[in-house]
Amino acid sequence: MQTRIITLIAWACLSSASLFGCGGGDDSSGSNAGAGGTTGTGGGSNNGTGGLLSTGCYTAFDYSTYTPGATARTLTTDVQPIFAVSCAISSACHLTSSSTIQHPFLGPPSGTTPTPDQIAAIRSEIVGVKAIEFPSANMVTAGDPGNSWLMLKVDTPIANTISCSCPSSNLAPGCGTPMPQGGPALAADKKAIIRDWIKGGATL
Repeated sequence: MQTRIITLIAWACLSSASLFGCGGGDDSSGSNAGAGGTTGTGGGSNNGTGGLLSTGCYTAFDYSTYTPGATARTLTTDVQPIFAVSCAISSACHLTSSSTIQHPFLGPPSGTTPTPDQIAAIRSEIVGVKAIEFPSANMVTAGDPGNSWLMLKVDTPIANTISCSCPSSNLAPGCGTPMPQGGPALAADKKAIIRDWIKGGATL
């Protein structure tokens, strides 16, 4: 009888840990990471406090003092017009996409009104999609600009090289270049719009 009670208690404890993330949740193997984020040994999909910021690569913006603006930002109204002027300027940039290099489609160029399908395509190519240059981070992690590779790319000064360690052999040394490639850098207010869009959920 005593042995059976001990067995039941052990089973209940294991079931609770599985359901409620006891002992660190899925930090080392699952997709929803606890405090360690997804850059733990298992490489899940949702970056937490141990994600991109903990690598030491992302130093160009201080998130400890960051407060998003009061205006809710959307991809259609606020962010795509920035992409159109600075990113989607030629097929060599982000007017078209490539699955082998970090060239997500960022919409038609300035002066062309994007269709709803194009807006949806932009979002599908960057939100929740692993960065080729840094596979342990997403291009955009909705709600978390500090763990979004796209945000690091536009925050890093143009004259610099992103020098963090990349687990991707075709990009050594370094992790590619800041964006927009060759400059000019986005103005602070434009960066703030993109940052607030991501923080607000990276909505259409």
